[in-house]
Amino acid sequence: MKESQCIIQYIEEELGYKFNEEYYEHLTRLVGVMLSRISNGFTVTSTEDLRLEEFHALRTYGVVQKALHLFSSLSITEIPQSEIQYLNSSILGARLSHVGANVELYYQDMLKKLVTELCTMADEAFETNIHDETLYNGLLIHLKPMLYRLKHGLIVQNPLLDDIKENYSAMFGFTWFLGSFIEKETGLKLNDHEVSFLMIHFQAALERNVSIKKVIVVCPGGVGTSQLIANRIKRMVPQIYVTAIYSYRELLDVNVEALDIDFIISTIPLQNINKKVVLVSPMMDVNDAKKLNSFYLDYIFQNENQIRHRHEKLLQAIDRNLIFTNLDMINKDEVIEFVSTSLQKRGYVTDQFYESVNNREQKASTDLGNKVAIPHGENQFVQKSCISVVTLKEPIRWGKSKVSIVFFIVLKVENKQSMRPILRELYQVLDSKRILQMMERARCKDDILHILGGKEDD
Repeated sequence: MKESQCIIQYIEEELGYKFNEEYYEHLTRLVGVMLSRISNGFTVTSTEDLRLEEFHALRTYGVVQKALHLFSSLSITEIPQSEIQYLNSSILGARLSHVGANVELYYQDMLKKLVTELCTMADEAFETNIHDETLYNGLLIHLKPMLYRLKHGLIVQNPLLDDIKENYSAMFGFTWFLGSFIEKETGLKLNDHEVSFLMIHFQAALERNVSIKKVIVVCPGGVGTSQLIANRIKRMVPQIYVTAIYSYRELLDVNVEALDIDFIISTIPLQNINKKVVLVSPMMDVNDAKKLNSFYLDYIFQNENQIRHRHEKLLQAIDRNLIFTNLDMINKDEVIEFVSTSLQKRGYVTDQFYESVNNREQKASTDLGNKVAIPHGENQFVQKSCISVVTLKEPIRWGKSKVSIVFFIVLKVENKQSMRPILRELYQVLDSKRILQMMERARCKDDILHILGGKEDD
């Protein structure tokens, strides 16, 4: 393992970039196993033709070969070319954390154009400027090895995938839509794990660029505990600014409605307060920080007024004849077949669309973890854009979670200008628990249209 660490560190120095911590550990273990395996007479085979590799790949190949020669106790003649090629592929598929100051010099024009388009689509979807230098450079660093992994079938699993789906379902869904654009431009197919890694860049950019929210902290006793909580909030959730600290008795003498605050953080339940309250433990641990961060994002993007927003572009994209409520179906295959057939009959897709949706579901389930699924097929089988909405009589298993609402996404990726407002409004719906709950209770097509039109249910 010591040899392995020296090999990976040498490769980092020669190539001028750093692997992120998780992938550094992965590569270190991979090389350690490889050296042990070769010592015991077991080697991998490869059919990949090195002549087809691009210049960057050939450069890494030479660096990998030299690293093994310098730091391995094995002689270079004992290490087959297939093993060097195997490690080279893993290096090229690495998730990088740093590539130096002039990041754009490492990437060709096609990749820079793709990143710029992704940032622009995100800006318009969130109606805020999240296209900062950190997002742009982060995507440049991320996409190069990601595309290489997809091209060569290298799978890097995200251990936080289920948590991401549960806590950031709307952003995960939105990133899938951006992934469709990447697929169209590159001809490569994404999977859940790659989408989740990509999503982190957009979620981080969104959180960097959202506005600061003002709060007060309330505890039943002395100021000491309140100050502890305030300090931890500052460290763990810097987007929240604590304007004042109150004991419970002090709060009784305060006109809370007159305070210039967005919500209250308290260690005890508060009655008759006309402000949103987040309950945390007196010690403000990591779980409280997660809870507070989640509430903070909900507060920004799921406020009560959002339900009254009319999703005009989304409504225009939805075909009334393709809204199906309370469908009684037993599995996702039945839903996909039914809706695909309906789409084909109305001229939105070709007969190959159904198979393309099924193939995608087999590679990566499109459930978002919030009782919603967003199945979509390949762009080449879409004749014109539309969205079909399905609500189910009983939740059905869809991937790892159960689903009650299905948005069947049928969008022509070429029409980017018309896609953007639709994606923005679809993100708003997916990010609103209240809208989704109302849709679950919908009894007919008109109910769905009224909800998306910004009207309250009964």
